[in-house]
Amino acid sequence: MKRIFLILIPLVVIGGVLFWLVENTHGSVLISTQHYIVQFSLWTALLLVLVAFIVIRLTYSTLRAVLMPGWQLLASRQRRRHDRMRMQNNHGLLALVEGRWDVAKKDLLRTADKLDAPAALISYIAAANAAAQKGDIDDALHTLDMAEQSGVVSGPAIRLTRARLFLDQKRYKEALPLLDRLHSEYHNHPYVLSLLAQAYQADNRWDKLEELLPDLQRNNVLDKKEVFDWQVQIRSSQLRLLQESQEPNTLRLNKLEQLWSRVHKSVKVVPEVLGEYARSLESTGERSAAETVLRRAISKNWGNDLVLLYGHLQGSDPMRQLVVAERWLRDQPDNADLLLTLGRLCKRNKLWGKGRDYLEASLNLNNRPETCAELALVMAKLGEEKQSRQFFKRGLLESLGLEDDLLADAAK
Repeated sequence: MKRIFLILIPLVVIGGVLFWLVENTHGSVLISTQHYIVQFSLWTALLLVLVAFIVIRLTYSTLRAVLMPGWQLLASRQRRRHDRMRMQNNHGLLALVEGRWDVAKKDLLRTADKLDAPAALISYIAAANAAAQKGDIDDALHTLDMAEQSGVVSGPAIRLTRARLFLDQKRYKEALPLLDRLHSEYHNHPYVLSLLAQAYQADNRWDKLEELLPDLQRNNVLDKKEVFDWQVQIRSSQLRLLQESQEPNTLRLNKLEQLWSRVHKSVKVVPEVLGEYARSLESTGERSAAETVLRRAISKNWGNDLVLLYGHLQGSDPMRQLVVAERWLRDQPDNADLLLTLGRLCKRNKLWGKGRDYLEASLNLNNRPETCAELALVMAKLGEEKQSRQFFKRGLLESLGLEDDLLADAAK
């Protein structure tokens, strides 16, 4: 009973207040159109608004109760369909990792156009990789075309994949323009720089690679050691190309001087680069300069490759070369490469007996085909035809990597 009174008292108070407001508050609401005028009292208008709100609310609740199950069913079906697509897509990616290329491509393409970006883009690119791994490069490129036609936002991804496929197929003429355009758009993109460097290297575009090297280092594509190794390769290759050029010697010598002025001092002392520089000087007719370069390099920092090159160098004064090389023998008495070089220099100076001694000493230290060949030529000059044939045969067997017992028979 007490609870009822607690409820009735506020209701009576509120009702009394409302009755007083209705009796003492006068006002009206006027709605006017072109032909009609409708007038309500203020309280009637408020009552109509309240009734309208209740009707709208009841209508919304009724429609929601009727339509919501259908919407929920549709959403549930869409979720299940999306989950199936996602599972099939994951199955395709797993097949790609496992090397089941046909299954991977089929599942990935079936789901690609039904997924949102970036999952759709990843599916197209993965399907292209599956086709490429299977060996069907045309199908892989066609898949990338499909990705572009689908309108999916890809940035450089599709073009990078296409360029990589071209590089894998050694189709450098197609890869390079694509990578050059990518480089102009994404100047500091590490993977673009890496692929472009590979393309320049494979296509022997050493000057372009030289220009790209600072970008590779600045964007941490290469560390310091890799940069140095690439500098050595670039300079050696540029020098070799200059040697093979058919241009006049004067023009080639001018280019050689310009190129050598750009070589970093730490690269200039590398035996491989020094050797190519000496060969380049020799190819332009500067034999005396080439001999000086090699002689100073060997005296300052011994290198067997440079010593062997010194023996091949067609210097202007072969006797002086022999004297220089014999001075080195005091510090390197058991060096097979130096002894081979001495034998070649003796042969060039027609010192057949002395050359034979050097070559036999070299052969005793290191049984190599070129030493056998040189010794065979010297023996022929000495009139030792039988021994000459034996050394030719021994060198041939050695170059073919045949068994030691055959080599022993050839030496008899």
